[in-house]
Amino acid sequence: MEGSDEEVNYIVDTNRDYRQEFLDKYPADSFLEEHVDDSWVELKHKKALLSYCKSMIDSKYSVYPEPMNTLLIKKLYYDNIKSINKDDYIKEQQELNNMDFLEKELKIIKDNETLEIYLNENKNEN
Repeated sequence: MEGSDEEVNYIVDTNRDYRQEFLDKYPADSFLEEHVDDSWVELKHKKALLSYCKSMIDSKYSVYPEPMNTLLIKKLYYDNIKSINKDDYIKEQQELNNMDFLEKELKIIKDNETLEIYLNENKNEN
């Protein structure tokens, strides 16, 4: 049924190469071969981004068999890393590191509240 949010139970065909099918379908996405430098991103932020990507794929694309899930998580993670302005990120982290504990935590809370308000206001636009 088109447009339905019902979960469809797919059977994984072990004779199919899902990875190759994905690469054949999206040849312009060379994200598996292309090295994306994330060394400048703090480990806690990499972990948070990976966790977010995994939860998004698990909730929105749970119908896909395993190789696809991993590929989608990697693509989403690397696309996000590429979209971050490295200089702005490093500058923001340096500013945060120069703040005392309370000042830093209050800024993080304020930034997260602003983001949450933005996300909630735009939730129904998709």
